[in-house]
Order: sequence, then C-alpha cells, then structure tokens
Amino acid sequence: PPTSFPFLENYIFSLKKRPFFIGLKKGAKKAVPNLWVKKWGRVAPPKGGIKKTCPEAKLPKDRRKKTMMNIWHDIAPERIKSDDFVACIEISKGGKNKYEMDKETGMLKLDRVLYTSTHYPANYGFIPRTYADDNDPLDVLVLCSEAILPMTLVKCYPIGVIKMIDSQSIDEKIIAIPDRDPNYNAYRDVNSLPRHILDEIMHFFSVYKMLEGKETIVKELCGRDVAIDIVSKCIKAYEDKFGDEQN
Repeated sequence: PPTSFPFLENYIFSLKKRPFFIGLKKGAKKAVPNLWVKKWGRVAPPKGGIKKTCPEAKLPKDRRKKTMMNIWHDIAPERIKSDDFVACIEISKGGKNKYEMDKETGMLKLDRVLYTSTHYPANYGFIPRTYADDNDPLDVLVLCSEAILPMTLVKCYPIGVIKMIDSQSIDEKIIAIPDRDPNYNAYRDVNSLPRHILDEIMHFFSVYKMLEGKETIVKELCGRDVAIDIVSKCIKAYEDKFGDEQN
C-alpha cells in the first residue's frame, strides 16, 4: 500500500483482500489510525464487538422506571377536572371478569370472575390522578349505549355518585356520561335518567359479592353537585399523596 503521502487524509490498503479506509486524526504529527471504515461507509466494530443497549439503559437507575407509562399517574393534569375528565375503562358493560389496574405497572390484571350470575350493568373503570378513601383511584361507571373495550380512555362528565359500604369501608362510585354518545349526552343529572337504569345499577352493587361471603351496602344515590365535590376532593387527595413525584 502507499506509505509516502502524509498529506492525504485517507488512503486505501488491503487487509486479507478486503479494502478498508483508514483516517488520520486531525493535527496528528504522524499517521495514527482514527476510524476503520468498511468499503460501504460503515464504521468497523471495535474489538469485543458493539454493546447493544436500549436508550433506557443509559438513564440513571432511579429514572429507568419512568420510561414505563402508568395511566394512573402519567396523564396531563389539565385533562382531569372535577366536572370534565378522562376515564380509563377496566371492565366492559356486560362483562363478568373483574379486571383492575395493577398499581405498579399500570396494566390490567384479572382479580376474579364474578361468583354471582350477574354482569356489570355499565362500563366500569377509574379516574386517573385521583385518590379515594379506599387508597385506590376513584371508581367511575360510564353509561354508554355500547360496550367500551378495557384500557380505553373516554372523555366524560359526572352526573351523580353512588355511596356505599364495601367490606366496612366507604366506597364511592361516580356515574358519568361520555361526551360523544348521542344516546346519553343529553342527560346532565342522575335524577333525569330512567329509573330502571339506576335500580339495575344499585341492585348489582348490593348483590355482586354475596356468594363470596362479603357484604356490600348501597347507602344513597346523589346528584351531579355532590359528584363534582367528590371528584374534586379525590384530585386534591392525589396531589397531597403523590405531589410532584409522578410528574
């Protein structure tokens, strides 16, 4: 190979009958190899090969978990208001599988199949960035003319709330309407709904755990203003509990 051209930036030589380019470091006093580049322009691998790492692996260990999204926490706060919020569906209307959010991952897990011969009378889920008295996100029933798939986000507004006792603990379930369902979005308060819809919901929550040996007591059904106050309270409780650690 040519060796007497110090002013050339690159020159070609043959190594085991394979042509390579060798570059010289700028400002070097002698020909010091800088990059080994294959004929088609790719950097030749260093000794020991290339370590394949994902971008997350370059992050500090205390930040790596933040790369996995958790819908309970990782949603813009302005999308969760007391009178207008995004609900995350866990259980479709008509289902018997009791899915619930896994708090660590934000994924859905199967808690159980209902023991009784009943099914959920409405789409059921939770409101992100809320913290209820049972140490879970606030429950929500989304009344809709169609079954909504689990893990679907639905823009809703509250029209009422069911107050009940579950395993001797206070349990509140918001009743909400999707903005974009024309069969329901004319309703603005729970008291304007057909009475049978409410009777079916209240009956379901009074018996759905009976064959598990657990008692649930439906105490009362309240209107829109009470529901808005409860959502607001649970948003404030979330902020007090988690602060900015999830942002």
